[in-house]
Order: sequence, then structure tokens, then C-alpha cells
Amino acid sequence: MKKVTAVILSLAITAFIFTACAKKNPTMPLSSMPAAIVIASAVPTPGALTPTPTPQEQALVLVDNCDGDTNQNQLKGLWTSYDDNSPPNFGNSVVLPQKGGHFTMSFVTDWIAPPPGTYSPTWPETNVYAARLQGTLNGVNYGPGKGGCQYNLIGMETGTNYTSSPVDFSGYRQVIFWAKVGTDDQISVKTGNGHSPISGGGYRFSLVSSTNPNTANFDNYGATINPPTEWTQFVCNFTPTDPGDFGISFVTNNVELGWHDGDLVTATGVNTVSPLGAISHVTALEMQTKQSAGTDQALTVDLWIDSIYLVRAN
Repeated sequence: MKKVTAVILSLAITAFIFTACAKKNPTMPLSSMPAAIVIASAVPTPGALTPTPTPQEQALVLVDNCDGDTNQNQLKGLWTSYDDNSPPNFGNSVVLPQKGGHFTMSFVTDWIAPPPGTYSPTWPETNVYAARLQGTLNGVNYGPGKGGCQYNLIGMETGTNYTSSPVDFSGYRQVIFWAKVGTDDQISVKTGNGHSPISGGGYRFSLVSSTNPNTANFDNYGATINPPTEWTQFVCNFTPTDPGDFGISFVTNNVELGWHDGDLVTATGVNTVSPLGAISHVTALEMQTKQSAGTDQALTVDLWIDSIYLVRAN
């Protein structure tokens, strides 16, 4: 059964590994983004007036609902996956869809329609496909060749446009999406599958920024989430004037984005990119495992995400 729990998570930001190198392309202004997606509040009948979009509908920009069953989102950005097999990690974790291959969507069988008499453009009546991250995290001395790496990971991302040029997100105040995990998932702490979280458990959702100088630590502006096994809506609030809450408080599904674990201060000094600077140069939206497998350990990954919207500030 799906829940739209009003839960509020206070953020723990995401440090997404395998972020692409900073782009030199000029930032795309907000005006170049698609017009707000207008979703009619009712099905028009012949001769009837088209329903007037609500303020909420007018504020929404659809990133992807995945129902086109394609690897390209509504912003024309591509869906891709990645793993820890390349330098500097040299891991042997396994990711599906395969890295470098065609990203395929997965068929949804457990979507529950909104309660009768309710309406929300971000809670669709039907849902056919979703983006799904599957695989295995292999720790040190586990998996093919038994090499592995300490910070093992896999992830998926969807670009902000076809060329992954930076896009200005400062005109938005939220990103909304639905997520869940499979019953055999061992990354989200909500599954209760008996593993001992090494790095706090969970997944990292983040906005990949081309302006981030802290590429050595792969820090991006985002949050830690722990989806349950039922479809759950997450509302991620942009806080460009706030450096981020470095603690983690799993209270609701409202997530406040920030820098991960206080990494504004790095080995080379203070991270000079402000939150506003980070969201002004976004190249992709990422979901990555935060939990890592320990030595001689393997962990199952099964994350689903769907119905991703940006919410305009005005």
C-alpha cells in the first residue's frame, strides 16, 4: 500500500561519487527550461471549457514520469547508470541496467491510485514504468577476483539536457519524486533486512553541480533518503541561503538539501561554492548508494524512482 506519509527527513547531503568532470559550457538560464507542465484537473468534455490549471499545476515542471519507456527524460537528458569498477576505486560491484548500456525502465505492478475525491498532479492515477537501480555492492575480498574496494557503490542519474550542460535551478524551490525499495534491498534502513549499516545506510539523492571544486570528495548538494518498500513521496526543499544541516533526523519525507556531513570544509580549505552556486549549475539529478558493503560482504540493491517534478519558486 502506498503511503504519502507527511514524514520530514532533515537532510544529510549527498556526496555522489562518479560525478562527471565540471563542464565548461555556459549555464542554461531558467528561461530555457520547458514551460511549466499543465495538468488538467478534469477530463474536458466536448463543448466544455478547459479546466483552469491550479497554482500548483502552473508551478510544476516534469522531469520524468518514465511512462514513455525511454532512456530520455522530459528535459531531453539521458538516464545512465554507473558502478565502482573504474579508477580510482577499482571495485567489482555489479549494476543493472549495465553501465554504458541502454538504460531501460522497469514495469510497475504495485502503484496505488490516490484516494477517491483527492487530486494531486504529482500523484498520478496510473503509473506504468519507473527507473530502477539494481545490483550488488561487493566489499573488499568479495566478488569476482575478490579485489573490491572499501567505498563500494552503484548509482543512476538523469541529465538536465541532452548535452549535460549546466542548467540554472535557482528559480526552483523543490524537487518532488516517488521512491521505494524492493523487499530484498539491503541499503535502505527501512527494510529491516538485518545488515549493520556501515555509513548510516540509505541512498543519496543529489543535484550534480559543474561548479563544485571538491571533486576529490565527489561532494554535491543533496540529501540522504531511506525509502520503505511502499511507494513514498519525497519533497526535497532547496535552501540556497542555508549551508545545510549536517545532522540526520529521520522525521518526515520533507528533505532539506545541503552539503554532506559538513564537507564545506575540506582538506584544501573551505568549499567556496555556495548552495546557491551549486543549484545554479546543475548537470544531473543522481541517486546513489550511501551504504557500503563491508569486508567479505555483499549487499543487494533494489531502488525505484518515479514521477520526478521541479517546483518553481514563484
